[in-house]
Amino acid sequence: AVTEDLVAADNLIADDARLQLGATTNISHDRDAIIDGLSRLADRYSVEDNRITMLDGYSASRDGAVVHLACWTEATGYGFYTPSQWVLRVERQNDGTWKVARITCISINAEPPPPLP
Repeated sequence: AVTEDLVAADNLIADDARLQLGATTNISHDRDAIIDGLSRLADRYSVEDNRITMLDGYSASRDGAVVHLACWTEATGYGFYTPSQWVLRVERQNDGTWKVARITCISINAEPPPPLP
């Protein structure tokens, strides 16, 4: 997302990946919503700087891990750093690779993320 490399981002996301907004218990959206969101971000903003302010991960199972991430991001046209918080579930795929299977956007600018268009 930071480098606007949608092909590389696409390769990191599992075929059955899901997106949730606000909490890990909220309704989920399919992989197309993730790719669409990345595309809209790239079309609308250029990320100038992204600083990870918190990173914590743990094994959830032999084939899965959970990552908690917070960052400050400055994007062209926004003019200031915006904090965001995320939870990622990473899972081993059938071919042995590890890919992001679930993305939960907890907050952006200390507010719940907006609903999808």
